[in-house]
Amino acid sequence: MRARRGHRVEPGGVAHDVQEDLRDLRAAPEEPEVQLFLEPGHLLVSSSGLAVAAVVASALVVTLHDPSLRRGGLCHFLLPRPPPGRPPSPLFGVPALRALLQAFLAEGTDPARLRASLVGAACPGWADEGQRSVAAENLAVARAALASARVPIGDEDVGGSRGRKLCYLTRKDQLLVFKTDSIRRSDWFPALPPDGGAT
Repeated sequence: MRARRGHRVEPGGVAHDVQEDLRDLRAAPEEPEVQLFLEPGHLLVSSSGLAVAAVVASALVVTLHDPSLRRGGLCHFLLPRPPPGRPPSPLFGVPALRALLQAFLAEGTDPARLRASLVGAACPGWADEGQRSVAAENLAVARAALASARVPIGDEDVGGSRGRKLCYLTRKDQLLVFKTDSIRRSDWFPALPPDGGAT
């Protein structure tokens, strides 16, 4: 965890800060008790206070937040774009990001006012060349789509060889990420459903 400006870092200090952040996320008094788990191939945008969890490996989660409206959203996609013969769906980065951005623009959000965060796009040591390209292309597609829409990226927790578990508070734009080796092998490069729809 990055040390906060003006805080002394001493034995036990960093651990204390982590515990403090966990308490903040769990308590969040103005957030209603609404907790969701976002599966791959889904996205959401909300003006309500939601605590949204997800598990990402080679896939990518992109969050967007409009601070003036206190409106947050995110998408979770597996592959950068649909393979030949597959219809567009939020399983794929290009249509997922297009739909997520459109949901904000439809409410009058100025793209320059948005703040984006990217989480995931990791690759384990046992992955073959094709699998490694999936993680890299997922990240490249997200960066390109956000740059094209002129949405600044505020945070990235991407790459590496470990999976991630995250919790995102939509109203407050707070994001907690745990890196872990406790990721099922099937979470790394899951097979697409037969119709290319959501998992």
